[in-house]
Parts: sequence; structure tokens; C-alpha cells
Amino acid sequence: MKEVASISFYVEGENATQGSFNNYGVGKLVPVNHKELTAWRLKIAQAFQDNGIDTLKDCNIFSMRCVFLFEAPKVRQKRALAWCENAPIGMPFMPRNVGKDGDKMLRSVCDSFSLSTAPELNKKTKAKEGINDSKFYKLITEKYEFPIGLQNEGVHIEIKGYKI
Repeated sequence: MKEVASISFYVEGENATQGSFNNYGVGKLVPVNHKELTAWRLKIAQAFQDNGIDTLKDCNIFSMRCVFLFEAPKVRQKRALAWCENAPIGMPFMPRNVGKDGDKMLRSVCDSFSLSTAPELNKKTKAKEGINDSKFYKLITEKYEFPIGLQNEGVHIEIKGYKI
């Protein structure tokens, strides 16, 4: 397996999850955050296109690492600040073990990858029209929180493309 290309970029904004539903009675499931999710997926898909998704066109499998960053709640501000001041090498922010599900946030990024490789990017484009996210052989998700004012919320995405 030979690494052919890689791209890395940061997308600012509130991380939206994909997969959560509200139950409003028997058989009535409604996506919790349909509007936020659609906007977030399009924003990430546009970032994929702006940061050279075309360089990955010759690859047939991919690995992706997503680092989701959140502002620490007021209750954990002091702890987050203390962590940042004495952070171990390679881990500048405090690991987050509460809040949004990492797998649901990762799902929205994977679908954005598929959207970004579709022939036309718009609100009606379906994720299945582009490169299917089943081409990922390795997915790494990390969640961290930081003190107020140190960083903007968002996700750092790094994709490596390989040729077998």
C-alpha cells in the first residue's frame, strides 16, 4: 500500500451530529437537528473541495483522523485552563469524555466527504452520489475541550489516500 496524497484542514463551527432522532409517538421519528446538520455537512463538503479533494482522485482507499474541539463548559473552565498550562506533549487540549457522540459527529464528516466528491454540490445532493465512505479503512476520532477564548469550536480533518 502506497500513500499517494493527503489533505489536512480545519473547519470552524458547531459540530453537528448525524443519527439522533426524537420520537413523537408511535412510528413518528424526526431528526433532532436536520437544519444544523445539513448546513454543517455542506460547510465541510465545501472545505473538502477548497482544500484539494481532487488530489485524492487516484486513491482507492483512505484513512481519516478527525479532531473535534469544543469550548469547555463554565464548570470545567479552571480544569481546562490548568490542563492547557501543563499539557503533555502532543495533547494541548483536555480530552473530552462527555457531550456529543464521536461516532455521530464522524458520520456527518464521512457523508460530507461523499458529498464533496459528488458531481454537483447543493442541498439536494445525496451523499451516495460521490465516493462512498466505505472506502475508509481507518477512522480515528478524538474529542477535546479548551478554555474560553483559546480556540474556535470546530473539527480538524486529515485524510490520507492510498493506492493498492
